[in-house]
Amino acid sequence: MRIGADSFLLVERAYVELMPYKGKKVSPEEKARYLELEKEGRVLAFGEGLALRRRLSPMKMYRALLKKAEGNKVLAMKVQGILKEEGLIDERAFAEEYAEEHSFRGVGPRRILEGLAEEGVSRETRASLSLKEDEKKARDYLPLMERKFGFLPKRERVEKGTGFLVRKGFSEGLSRKVSSEIRENSQERKKYLKTTFLKIRTRLEGRYNDGEVRSRVRLALLAKGFSLQEIEEEERSHEQDR
Repeated sequence: MRIGADSFLLVERAYVELMPYKGKKVSPEEKARYLELEKEGRVLAFGEGLALRRRLSPMKMYRALLKKAEGNKVLAMKVQGILKEEGLIDERAFAEEYAEEHSFRGVGPRRILEGLAEEGVSRETRASLSLKEDEKKARDYLPLMERKFGFLPKRERVEKGTGFLVRKGFSEGLSRKVSSEIRENSQERKKYLKTTFLKIRTRLEGRYNDGEVRSRVRLALLAKGFSLQEIEEEERSHEQDR
């Protein structure tokens, strides 16, 4: 409708709340009410469009509505209530979709619950979800972990792999169990030993005599999980290259 030089887009419920003013003068109060309804209509249309494109958590939807409402908290809450009535905001449905999507992507239960907490999902809703650890999904990471950590000594492979899977949201117990199966990449392991050996030896040379350098290098490499046999072979290789 048009009032003077101003045009207003009225939401459907406005015709219920206000009588049409065709051919009548509109008071400043009535004009203000029309403006209020027009703003509500814009925010509501925005929220409906957003909800239809993708399901958001109530917290994120409220933040989006608040921004659209230019900081008007009352209006944002009112529109959020309307969207809930229309079934366009549903915390439980959002949480279930989020859990299913992230589980499919290989994210473990703990990280899923942490993500839902970050999304503002209530403790009650999070607790009501039935999330089970999927050992197969954890094992799906084994090829990747072998590429990333296969060159490391066994102990380090397990520690690195455990940390990797825990960050993905799996329990420490399952993470350690799966990580113990990371296979050794012997070629990359030899390269890693050579690089580490040279790095440690270079750092110590000039500060200690040859005997002490050798002893300290051995201790450092043993602490990293290399066997004495591997270290001795690298020492012989190093002497031949000199």
